[in-house]
Amino acid sequence: VVPTFIFCHSFFEPQTRMICGILIKNELNQHELQTFPHADLVKQALLQALCFPLSSPHQSILFTIVGMLTTQSPWPQAIEAIYKSAQTSVGRNDQTIIHAIRTLGEVIGGGAEYHNNFLRDVTELLIEKMNDPKIEVRTQAIDIMSDVI
Repeated sequence: VVPTFIFCHSFFEPQTRMICGILIKNELNQHELQTFPHADLVKQALLQALCFPLSSPHQSILFTIVGMLTTQSPWPQAIEAIYKSAQTSVGRNDQTIIHAIRTLGEVIGGGAEYHNNFLRDVTELLIEKMNDPKIEVRTQAIDIMSDVI
């Protein structure tokens, strides 16, 4: 089943809506996702979508796809968007922050070659989230940090 949000946000062009729908419907693997036609268009759409508060299942799907893209190849804009998403809990639910934190953890854990300063910032953010007032967020951050260390 293709999530309805893919088809209802006006910022998605028709072609992009279709591509995102196909991506999610077929649950493409990492290699297929990398070699998928119009991959840049999909990345752009996902980046835009990350800026909008979405319901949990949709956030989960988005972060899964973005996570697949970012662990496979350097894609700094997406990482930065996820980083910003994890940084602020304003107008976002716990699941959004948890998915963002988890994806950042995968980036660090995957030994991705990003600028050292950025990795330091991400690590500091995870440490900060280990003291988050929300227990779910705190638990997730602690789990990730223990995996990374």
